[in-house]
Amino acid sequence: MTNLPDNVMMKRKHWVDVLRGLCMMAILLHHTEVYYTDQTLTPYNLYLTDALTIFFMVSGYLFYKESGFCLRKKMVSVARSLLMPYFIFTLLMALPKALAHGYSTDWSTLLLPIITGQASWFVAALCVAEPLFALTLWTGRGKLGPIILLGLSGLLISIGLSTDIPSYPWQLDNALQALCFMTLGYCYHRYEHVFNSFNRPSYLVLLFFLFMGIKIYVATCGVDMYIHHINISNYPIFFLDITVGGLLLAHLCKAVPAIRWTAWIAWTGSHSLVYYFLCGGIPLLSAHLFNAVGLGYDGRYPTVLLVYATAYGLTTAATWAIYRYFPFVTGKSTRKRPAN
Repeated sequence: MTNLPDNVMMKRKHWVDVLRGLCMMAILLHHTEVYYTDQTLTPYNLYLTDALTIFFMVSGYLFYKESGFCLRKKMVSVARSLLMPYFIFTLLMALPKALAHGYSTDWSTLLLPIITGQASWFVAALCVAEPLFALTLWTGRGKLGPIILLGLSGLLISIGLSTDIPSYPWQLDNALQALCFMTLGYCYHRYEHVFNSFNRPSYLVLLFFLFMGIKIYVATCGVDMYIHHINISNYPIFFLDITVGGLLLAHLCKAVPAIRWTAWIAWTGSHSLVYYFLCGGIPLLSAHLFNAVGLGYDGRYPTVLLVYATAYGLTTAATWAIYRYFPFVTGKSTRKRPAN
């Protein structure tokens, strides 16, 4: 869920797409469970927090370029690849979403969440966080100090904004919190050669058992790690979780070969923006479809997986069609770029 035009301007990294693909599939699973069973069967803290924060980290990762940073290109990219798709998709989905959930269909009611950045919290947060990160990177001339200061400041302010009130305009609290995650991703890319020196089986095994230990602690002690709305009861454990989990998944994805079955996951990751916009409506339709034919949830999880496979297949087909026939809604040009 990052700026795709920036990606196509440089050689794609298979492992980054695989990582995003796995995270997108996790988000789709969460929505499928909620709409099909009316509950969250797999605890949010066990996987969804990691999936969402990794997307923010990848956004920061892609900011770092050895060839230099261009503020103008980044701002144009944010406007074309995040802001424009946000308005297009949320406007198109506003009425169907209201009808599906029984909300008011008054146009003033439909438009207000879109205008205030409430219609898609994750994309709205990125629309705010990426320009802030870009401006800091530009004014600081690529120095690490201002970026780290931005990340820490964003985190502290987001903690102060953490309340149970409805979301802030354009998800300001999540956007500021995201700056911290983006800083982690940026630093990882900048010093990736150092992290790669630890990419060995022994270190991966250590990270795996440490990650499992953290998850066991989170589950048994009831640690809250919700990032929307922000409700984190133990910040040291939270950051240990997302750091260890992020490193583990990054290094595991780097070991994934570019073969046929991983190509589907990578394709999902490289088209994750549209997947995200569709990951609510299509799981809901899939759940209604299964309920209509008498296959409602009966307590057996394999039926959830069947609905999930259906939702994933339909979302993939819809995403392919959008990129194939309506690429302009994603910010992609219909004209092929000339070869460099």
